[in-house]
Amino acid sequence: MDRRSARIRLLLGAAAVCGLLVVQVALAGTSPGADGPKATASAGVKKKLNSLQRQIDALKGRTGTPGPQGAQGIPGPGAISFDRQFPVDTQFHVVTTVNGLVLSVGCNVPGTKGAAVLISPVAHGWGTEAEDGVLESSPVSSSVTGNYLGASGINFADLDVVAISTAPVEPGKWTRIDANVIRGNACNFHGMVTPSASVG
Repeated sequence: MDRRSARIRLLLGAAAVCGLLVVQVALAGTSPGADGPKATASAGVKKKLNSLQRQIDALKGRTGTPGPQGAQGIPGPGAISFDRQFPVDTQFHVVTTVNGLVLSVGCNVPGTKGAAVLISPVAHGWGTEAEDGVLESSPVSSSVTGNYLGASGINFADLDVVAISTAPVEPGKWTRIDANVIRGNACNFHGMVTPSASVG
């Protein structure tokens, strides 16, 4: 142990003794004559304790310089936006797959009204759908290929949902999907997919 460390340990010990004396004097009680020997002794011990603290502070080393900044963390997945056109060819076209959810759009697909958007396979989800301007809740539906969320309108369809896939992904990985399909000379799609950055 170097002399500096030994000096600090000695002063800390002395400070602890002085602190104990302050407590003992306080526990001894004070009488109406507060300016008597007990009050004087307490004041003297406190003064000594303050002096020892100043000496300890003087022996402390200077604060070191900050260390180098750590490397930047891995960025979150972030939102993905889309503006696409597909032919009006009676088929669903896959736009993207995120967290096991497949987002598809199509126009004039058999079994739909005209403009359609589909998300599958869905274990659970909630949100809204608008078919030619008529807004309603979007329930999870079933088909021979599995559960899905979807919307279909004669000229356009909107789907705004949060869902999780039946595919094996990290538990709790919900995904927000906002999609808009407009049927014209082409099957026009606009949308944004926002994956979960973390699981709470």
